[in-house]
This record gives sequence, structure tokens and C-alpha cells, in this order.
Amino acid sequence: MRITYRLVTAICLAMLVVVGGFTFLQIREERTRLVRDLERRAALLGEGLKEAVDPVMGGRSTAPIERILKRFGRPNQVIAVYDQLANPIAVVPDSVGPRAVAIPEITESLAISEYLAEAFPAPAHPRLFPQDLAERARARQLMMFLRTSLFALREARPTSSVFGRPHTKPMPDKARAEAAELERVALAVIGEDATSLFGRWCIADADLALALMRLVANQDPLDHRLVNYALAQFDRKSVHRFVAHLPTSR
Repeated sequence: MRITYRLVTAICLAMLVVVGGFTFLQIREERTRLVRDLERRAALLGEGLKEAVDPVMGGRSTAPIERILKRFGRPNQVIAVYDQLANPIAVVPDSVGPRAVAIPEITESLAISEYLAEAFPAPAHPRLFPQDLAERARARQLMMFLRTSLFALREARPTSSVFGRPHTKPMPDKARAEAAELERVALAVIGEDATSLFGRWCIADADLALALMRLVANQDPLDHRLVNYALAQFDRKSVHRFVAHLPTSR
């Protein structure tokens, strides 16, 4: 009798675990689908709003812009238009202030990173730069090196070859020399089996991983330690979400 009771109990528990597992997976898949659908709808709304607002931008009155926003808006939904310096031009409904934080027009990656780190500081937001002062300085130094050099390498192995079709043409001598310099610098700052520069992800990891992926994605020779590091960085969920929105073709 006891054996039968234990057997029935074990079967019931197993069924509960299986049902619970399937339910969890279904909820997670549905949540992912809803998030992607929301992002797609937001992108379509932004594109449509931009096309409608562009012809009336620059005028003395914001009334035409507000009328357009009211057509796009819905109850309990705030829509705002900002200029290139992040100043609000028009907000609908009028009774609320601008809730979204607009980013001014900045085109240099290090400046963008610095702006985001100050506009969205930790711990309320993910930390972009290392907390330690010395590590933060080293991260900036590495990012400056990546932005102010490696021009021949970037031309021979452009970013499009990382996310799109690889380049099979051999690199010229100048690009190979810069690839060797990149490998030397990267080996000096990345420890054995390390997946981040300073033990925890920072924005410098993204810059360095992208530079290394110029070689990895195009099957150029590179130290295995750096290959593993770059692939680990590109395996982050945030990178997967970014790549999912890219119109690539391989």
C-alpha cells in the first residue's frame, strides 16, 4: 500500500513538474513575442510620425506638429517630438510634460557612451563604465585607441562584414599590420579564459568585441583566447536583440 502511495505521489509530482515546465516555456515565448511585437509597432509608429512631422518642422508655430501628434496618439498615451538638442518641441496631451528622455544628436561613439553613462547613471540603470577609477580610465583609453586607429582594418573588414556577408578578399599589408596591433593590444588586456575586460561587462567590451569580430567573422587568423572572448560578448542577449533588428543577408 505504501509503495503504491509513493508511486502515485511520484507520478503526480513528475506530471506537475512537466506541466509547470511547459507552462513556463509558453509564458516566456509569449512574453518574447509580445515584446518583439511592441518594438515593431513602436518602430513603425516612429517612422510614420517622422515622415508626417518632417515637412512642418522648422516653422514658428508648433500647432501643426501638435495636430499630427493628436492624430497618432491614443488615450493615456504620451507622444513627444524633440529637436536635435533634446529640447521638447511638442507634447500630446498638453497636460503632461515630456516623459521620455531624448538623446541629442551625437555621432562619436565615446561621446555617446559618456552621455548615456551620465544621463542614465547606476545603480538605477546598468553601469556602462567600470566603477573602479583606474579601470574606468583604462576602458576610456582602450575605446579611444579603437576609435582613433585601425582605419585600414575597418576599410578592409567593415562592420557590414560582421553582421552581413563576409569579405573573402585578402587584407592589404596596412590592414594586416593593424590587425596584428589590435591582437597585441587585446592580448595584453584580456586574461586567460576571460569573457570581459574587468571581471564585469562594460561598454569597452562592446567596442573591443566588435573590433575583434571584424577578424572572427571574416575567418582571419586570431588568437583563440580573443576568438572566445569576442564570441562570448556577441552571445549576450542584448547583442542578439540588436542583431535581430538588422536587415542582414548572408
